[in-house]
Amino acid sequence: MRPDIDTETDPDNWKCTTPPLHVMWKQLEDLVKAGKIRSIGVSNCTIPLLLDLLSYAEIKPAVNQVELHPYHAQPKFHAFHEKFGVKVQCYASIGAGGVTEKRVEELRQVNAMTDKVIVDIAARLDCTPAQVILAWHLHRGLIPLVKTATPARLPENIHAVQIKLTEEDMTAINGMDKGWRFFNPSTWAHWSPLGFFPFFE
Repeated sequence: MRPDIDTETDPDNWKCTTPPLHVMWKQLEDLVKAGKIRSIGVSNCTIPLLLDLLSYAEIKPAVNQVELHPYHAQPKFHAFHEKFGVKVQCYASIGAGGVTEKRVEELRQVNAMTDKVIVDIAARLDCTPAQVILAWHLHRGLIPLVKTATPARLPENIHAVQIKLTEEDMTAINGMDKGWRFFNPSTWAHWSPLGFFPFFE
């Protein structure tokens, strides 16, 4: 439940107390100018929202943090950000495991690290499937976010910068894209008075 939303039981009385994006962005820019913070960014920002923000922003977002992995590669979305100099930071970057309660039901068991394409490349390069996927992100100029509860995996993840994928590898991994979005606010944004909130549609 979002604390800034007044969730009255009567939808007619529903209101959002969060300031408009342009107001919040100006406040963030003021913090940058005052030396309080060094950079500002957005998360789950769609292209229409980002275009609107760029039309008035004095300081453009350093990053846009979105879901991106081999099953949801978003090449056009990435190309748009490249054009405007906004880096794409990727959550759910290895397309596996972890938090499943907010996942779309039919994709809860999907795991890119067990996909034959990834497994075969990892075997050939003598590295882990996670390293292959992280190397794919880095080859594209993306910023993958990855976490682990196993300390031994931290150096493995860092070592992904040394993994060299061929163009054939990149093509094969790009071919895994099915447009599968694991996390969609439409399925868990219960604060919406509409019930269904088509954020990404």
